[in-house]
Amino acid sequence: MTDERRAPTRRHSLMGKDLDGNTIVLSFTISHSLYTCPGCRGQIEVGREHTLVRYVEPDGEAWHQHWHRDCARTLEREMKNIQTRPASELQGRRGPKPRRRR
Repeated sequence: MTDERRAPTRRHSLMGKDLDGNTIVLSFTISHSLYTCPGCRGQIEVGREHTLVRYVEPDGEAWHQHWHRDCARTLEREMKNIQTRPASELQGRRGPKPRRRR
């Protein structure tokens, strides 16, 4: 499978494991804010297509980052057990919500 076919699209997200065994989900999205890509430290401007990278650790903790699509290819190459899933199936799964303090 070529890298182009494995990249997340509007219709399909990718789910697999990173080198530490954590679940990672790559989804296509369009920015609504200004973000800094952790891959290159460049800015992702408002309205630009990019990849939302969600990490889910074995204990259930989850967090996400916004990556340029080209920069996220590095993550795709390092992922194991990659599955292509319908994007609608994986939308909004950012993990448990943090507990509110009283």
